[in-house]
Amino acid sequence: RLNQGYARYWECATCLTQMRAKWFNAVSNAFAFCSKSEDKQQDVIKFQQAMVRLVSWLYYAALHQLEEKRLVSQILDTDGMDPRRLQYLDECAD
Repeated sequence: RLNQGYARYWECATCLTQMRAKWFNAVSNAFAFCSKSEDKQQDVIKFQQAMVRLVSWLYYAALHQLEEKRLVSQILDTDGMDPRRLQYLDECAD
């Protein structure tokens, strides 16, 4: 039984690492296509910051689904996000 539990733990840890790596790759690819134009630099920075925050929340939500008991986790701040959407995310069930 101990070996089976150990194997399941490492399978889950491996899957979580792969998931995080794929999301990181997706964000990196999105950033690669951002405009390099100086006049759009502020918009690009806002987009990149919003994208990182959303993926941080996505990863948090995925980990939240796996928890047996609710732990306090750190996510990136909510600067620049629409308060109505934040309220919806806070109130919705899964």
